[in-house]
Parts: sequence; structure tokens; C-alpha cells
Amino acid sequence: MITLERDYERALGIRPSVSAVIFDRRGRLLLQQRSDGGQWGLPGCSMEIGESLALGFFPPGRLPRGLLSNHRIRIRDACARRVAPFVR
Repeated sequence: MITLERDYERALGIRPSVSAVIFDRRGRLLLQQRSDGGQWGLPGCSMEIGESLALGFFPPGRLPRGLLSNHRIRIRDACARRVAPFVR
């Protein structure tokens, strides 16, 4: 019986994660330099199983620097092919 999150990761061979494609008003793409090897990529983080995409990427009290609460964010679930309403 699988009981722990790590067991899910081992059994399925995947780790839930979320990434974001963020553009500024001039159309420039935001990238972050990864701490594990210095590669550049989309901002993202790992998630808990069952956690919502919005909370996975923007935990309460942890908006990325420069991203204000009045920005509109559209969340798209690539696996389920669903688009969530805008999050403010």
C-alpha cells in the first residue's frame, strides 16, 4: 500500500511540479537561474500531491518580487488541458 508522498514519487517515477510563463508589459519572458546546475529555465517549484496549481506556485504570502496583487494571472493545467479563471 502506498502511504507517503515519496512512495508515490517512487512508484510513478514523477514528482508533481509547476512552472510559469511570465511576460512583462514589454513582452520579455521571465527566466530564473536554477540553483541545481545554474541552468536557466521557467520559474517553478515542486508541489504537494493534491495541491492546487495556484497555491503550488504562489503560496500565501509568497508572491514573487515585482509581481503585484493587481496583476492578472491565468493558470493552465497542461495535463488536464483546462484553463482556470484568472487569479488576482
